[in-house]
Amino acid sequence: MIKQKKTWNKRSKVLVEILRDRLKEIRPERVKSLNDYLDQDNNPTDDVRRSAGVYVIFREKKPLYVGSAGINHTLWCRIRDLFYWHRPYKGNRYNHTLSNKMYEAFNSKDKVENYLKSCKIVIFPEDDDTNAKALEYFLITILRPICNSEINKKKDCIYFLKSELS
Repeated sequence: MIKQKKTWNKRSKVLVEILRDRLKEIRPERVKSLNDYLDQDNNPTDDVRRSAGVYVIFREKKPLYVGSAGINHTLWCRIRDLFYWHRPYKGNRYNHTLSNKMYEAFNSKDKVENYLKSCKIVIFPEDDDTNAKALEYFLITILRPICNSEINKKKDCIYFLKSELS
């Protein structure tokens, strides 16, 4: 039993160090405008990897949302989903949780897109879905983004977004 505890402590320390190192990657030179990753049709450019990973969306240094992407629904797809508008409307208007919350707050497709384009983003490519999910949960816990439902209620996010427009 004591040997298992020592092994667990060593693994825990290694994991914490790895996650701390990843958190340090949120440096000013890594934080880019979301608009820099989009073409004229709001599709992601080739700079966005078609791999698993995590992304953090910021508004004026405040973390808005932390999301992850898997091997099958990649970072490229998740960034595209932010702007993917359903016509005709059935259920959610967007393919992305954050965009749907923004639409509820702004009630305008143009306002959602302009707001998103004014945001900053950091992208963390990962090798697999498991690493991406682990990093996503760690960043949500540490950064406490206003629009992640794991941290805040939907109404808190919508209130914050509406206050941004006033």
